[in-house]
Amino acid sequence: MKKLCLILALALVFAAIAPASPVRADEKQYSYEVSGVDSYPKANGITVYTRSYGEQYEPNGKFAVYMVAVSGRAITAIAEDGAFAIPEDGFVALARGAELIRKVKSLGLKVGDKALYDETNSEMIFMAEGYAPFYQTTVKIDKFNSTRTDNTIVIYDRGKTTGTNIWGSEVSVNAEGFVCAVGGNNSDIPEGGYVISAVGRDRIAELSAAAELGLAAAIDRTAMTVTFSYDAASISGEMKVLAGIYSSKLASLRESYAVIDYAAAEEALEKLTSLVSKVSGENVDIADAMFARYDFKKEYESASKLLNEYPAVESRALWIRPTNSSSEKQVREIVKKIYDAGFNTVCIELLFNSVTIFPIDTEEYMFSQDPALGGFDVLKAYIDECHKYGIEVFGWMVCYRVSHGSTSYPNLAVTTKKPEWLNVAKSGTTAVGDSKGYFLNPALPEVSEFLLKFYTYILQNYDIDGFQMDYIRYPLAEGEDFGYDEYTRGLFKDQYGKDPMEFDKADKLWNTWCRFRASFVTEFVKQVNDLVNELRPDVYVAADVAPNFSEVYNKYMQEAKIWLENDYIDIAFPMVYGTNIVPEYSKMTINAAGDHAYSYIGLADYGAEVLDREIREVREAGGDGFAFFAYNEYFSSDFSPVSNGLLSQRALSPTYDPDAALAAQLEYIKKRLDIVGTLGEDVLNAVNAAINVEYAHAEEAYQTLDESARVIKEAAVMADDAGTSEKYAALYSDIAKAAKIARLSKAAPKAEYRKDHPLPDPVSEVSDEISEEISEDISATASEPETEDSKEISSPVSSEISAPQGGETGSNAWLFIVAAAAAACAVCAILLVRRKKK
Repeated sequence: MKKLCLILALALVFAAIAPASPVRADEKQYSYEVSGVDSYPKANGITVYTRSYGEQYEPNGKFAVYMVAVSGRAITAIAEDGAFAIPEDGFVALARGAELIRKVKSLGLKVGDKALYDETNSEMIFMAEGYAPFYQTTVKIDKFNSTRTDNTIVIYDRGKTTGTNIWGSEVSVNAEGFVCAVGGNNSDIPEGGYVISAVGRDRIAELSAAAELGLAAAIDRTAMTVTFSYDAASISGEMKVLAGIYSSKLASLRESYAVIDYAAAEEALEKLTSLVSKVSGENVDIADAMFARYDFKKEYESASKLLNEYPAVESRALWIRPTNSSSEKQVREIVKKIYDAGFNTVCIELLFNSVTIFPIDTEEYMFSQDPALGGFDVLKAYIDECHKYGIEVFGWMVCYRVSHGSTSYPNLAVTTKKPEWLNVAKSGTTAVGDSKGYFLNPALPEVSEFLLKFYTYILQNYDIDGFQMDYIRYPLAEGEDFGYDEYTRGLFKDQYGKDPMEFDKADKLWNTWCRFRASFVTEFVKQVNDLVNELRPDVYVAADVAPNFSEVYNKYMQEAKIWLENDYIDIAFPMVYGTNIVPEYSKMTINAAGDHAYSYIGLADYGAEVLDREIREVREAGGDGFAFFAYNEYFSSDFSPVSNGLLSQRALSPTYDPDAALAAQLEYIKKRLDIVGTLGEDVLNAVNAAINVEYAHAEEAYQTLDESARVIKEAAVMADDAGTSEKYAALYSDIAKAAKIARLSKAAPKAEYRKDHPLPDPVSEVSDEISEEISEDISATASEPETEDSKEISSPVSSEISAPQGGETGSNAWLFIVAAAAAACAVCAILLVRRKKK
C-alpha cells in the first residue's frame, strides 16, 4: 500500500507539469493551473504571490522565472529577474521552468493586458491579445421522442415530460438554445426547448462530459447530432440561466414558506441581475465578460447558501473504519475533523479484519483484539472524544460476516475456530464471493447465543449511543445460494417434507424456503432488541438494510419491513447507493418506518455534486437524516462544498439528546411562524399548544404534539386555497417531526444512565473550520483504502457515474505520457478504495 501511495504521489507530481488547458503546437495556452500561493515556486508551475507574502518577491537566481504583476486585473509590470514589487490590490504570477516560461512568453503579454487569478479553481488566466476561451463538443443522437433503449441518446421536444425511468440522465435546453438543467430523469420539457436524454453508462458519461449549464446547444437533424458550444453568447447565457434558476428557487421557497432569510436572498438576486446586465449589451469585451462571469460565479456560490433550509434536527452520520487510530492523539485529530466537516453522528466499525478494536477476553468471548493495537482501546477513545463534541456514537457491528479469506489474522478468526458454524452454500462452499467472506449460520442457536454474549459485553462496558447491526442477512454471491447446511435443511424438511437440495427457484416451495431462512435473521434481530432494552434501554437499535424491500427475500433473506413494523429496530439505514435512486428507494424505508422508527438514508461516494443533490432528496422525501459511506471516501476527495454548504449550519441528532433535539425543533417552528403569517384560530391554538408544551423529558410531550399535528393536518386538507394549504402543511411537517422525536425519545432512560456514566466535559473551543494542521496530519489516514471485509456498497442498480472531462496534452510528448500514467495510477487507487461492491 505504501509503495502504491508513493507511486501515485510521484505520478501526480509529474502530472502537474502538464498544462491545465488544451494546447497544440500551433495554439497558444492562456490558462494554467496554479501550483502554489505564497510558497516556494514549484518547477514547471505557476506560483501566485500576494501581499501576505510581503511587499516584493526576489528570485534567488538558481532557476529561470517569468514574473507578471497584476493590479486591478490588469498587468502592470513584467520581469524575469530582480526584486519585483507585489501590488497592494493584486498579486504576482511567477512561472518557473523553461518550457512553461516559453509558453507564457509566447502569448506576447504586455502592460495593460488583463489577467485573472481564479482562486476557486486554482487557475491563472492570461487574457492577452487573441484570448478566446471557446470550444465545441458534438454528441451523436439516436432518435427523437422515442422510448430509451440500451446505450442511446434521445431528444424529446414534444409533450410535458420525457416520461423516462430513473436509470438515465438528462439535459434540458431552453427556448433560447441554452442548457438550463443538467441531471435527473422524467424531466419537464421546456416550452420552446427540448430535453436530451441518455441511458447506458457510456452514453451518460458522453452527454455529461459535453453539457454544462449555460452552453449553447444546437441540433442537426440531418446529421443526427447535437453540438454544445461555449462562445461569447454562452458567457451571458450561463449567467442568465443561473440567475433564472436562483430566482425560480427563491420563488418556490417563498411559496412553501421555507425557513430562510428572504431579505438577504432578494438582495443577492439583485446583485446577480446586475452582473448579468454587464454582459448583456452589444460588443462586450471578452475579458470584461469573463471578469463579470467570475464575479457572478463567486456571488452565485455565496447566494446559493441563502436558499438552503437548515433543519434544526437531522442525523448526519459518517461510517468509519478506525484505521490509523492507535493513539489518543490520532483519535482526537480525526474526531475534530469529522466535527468540523458538519457531522453529528459516527458509526464506528467494532470488528474488522477478523479482530476487534477494543480489548476482549479471548478465552471468554472467542474474539480477539487486533494485536497491532497493543491493547489500546480504540472504541473508548472514540466514545470519549466524540462525546466531548456532542457527537453521537453508534457501534457498527458486522453481525454474521465475521471474517474473510485475506484476513491478517486467520488463526484469530472465529470462523477458523468454529468452522462448523459457517454458512454453507448449495455448492458446498463456505466462501462468499471473490473476497471470500465468511458468514456465520443464522439458523444455529449456538451462533445466536455466542453473538448475544459478545454484544452483552459491549453494551455493559461501553457508553455507545446506538447499536447498529450490519451484514444482518444471508450471504449474497453470484451463482451461489446459502443456508444448505444439514441442520437448516433438516429443520425445513421436518416442517415441509422436502430437502431444499432437491428443488430450485422454480419450485413452489422456493419462496417458503427463502422466508424460512429469513425468519432466523428476524428472530435474532428481535433477540438483539430485547437484549438492548433489558441492559441499555437508553441505546437505540439500528440496522443497515437493503433499500429495495421487494427483492429482500430472494437476495438477502432480510425482512427489514417486518423489523420496522414490529418495532424490532428504532432506526433503519437503507443503503441507497446509486446516482439516481434516492427518491424512489429511500421512500420504501421511510414509509415502512412511519412515525415509529427513524430513517437515516445511506449515501455513497459519487462526488460532492451528487451528494449535495442526494441530501436534498433525502430531506424532500421525509428522511430523518443521512449516513455517508465512509470517512476515508469523504476526506480523500473534495467534499468541502457539502461541508461549507448544506452542513455549514449545525443540526442536532434526534437520538443523541432527545430533550435538546425537541427543544431545537420547537424553536425552529417559531421561525416558521414568523414566515407563514396569519393563521386560523384552530391552527393557531394547536401551534401554541405545541410550542408551549411542558415536559421533563421529551417523551412526555408526545400526546400534546401528536394532537396538535392532527389538528393542523386536518386544517391543511380542508383549506380553501392552495397557499393556506401549503402553509399548514409546512407547520404540520414541523410539528409531526417534533411529535416523532417525542414518541421515539429515550431521554428518561438516558438521564438515568448518565447518573453513573456522566458525559465528559465538552471541548472548550470548537472551531467551525478544519485546522490546517489536522488536515495535513490526517491526509494519509484519509487515503487509506478499505480492506476486503469493509462495509460493502450494495446498489440495486448498476451505478452510472459521469466520466470526467478529459484534459489535453501539451506540446511535449513525454508530458502526455507522464500525465496519462498519473491518471492511470489515480484510477487504480480509486478502484482499490472502492473495492467493496455487493
